[in-house]
Amino acid sequence: VRMNTSQSSYMLLRDDKIYSISRDDSGKWMVVDIGQQMKAMSSKGFSNFFGSADTREQEKCSADYKKTGRTEKIAGYTGNVYIVDIKQGNKLISSDEVVLSTSSDLKKINAGWAALTLKMGQTMNKDMAESIDQADKAGYGGILRYGNKMKLTSLKKTALEASYYEIPDNAQVM
Repeated sequence: VRMNTSQSSYMLLRDDKIYSISRDDSGKWMVVDIGQQMKAMSSKGFSNFFGSADTREQEKCSADYKKTGRTEKIAGYTGNVYIVDIKQGNKLISSDEVVLSTSSDLKKINAGWAALTLKMGQTMNKDMAESIDQADKAGYGGILRYGNKMKLTSLKKTALEASYYEIPDNAQVM
């Protein structure tokens, strides 16, 4: 899975690892293994230094989808509108409208997005990641819109070379 974050950087999920890959102004590629970076940041010394040494396990998040009976057309795809309530234990954390489509195109994108967001876990919005994963597992379809946070603007299907999903040659691993 590859998610372009700008014209000169992208996130790559490959071999069960997530990499942040970016090109500097001189054209040199740099690669960061996000998992290794998170391990370093969560080490006890680092956490204590920044005052976050609380290691209590947080309660698991869950998502509850309620169909509104409405539909929306976004970027040429029609989807069902749901209200998704994200809870941590019994506490409501957020409530958003989400528009989901059962189009096979969007299901493929959703599967990739779910894999990437779940792997990112701590670095991305964990509540949204859990919600996306639960929608994927329940078969609701792919996301067209998630509240005001995310909205599909267009979808272009293109055949890409395998090299599109590779770490560039001569990249400097940070």
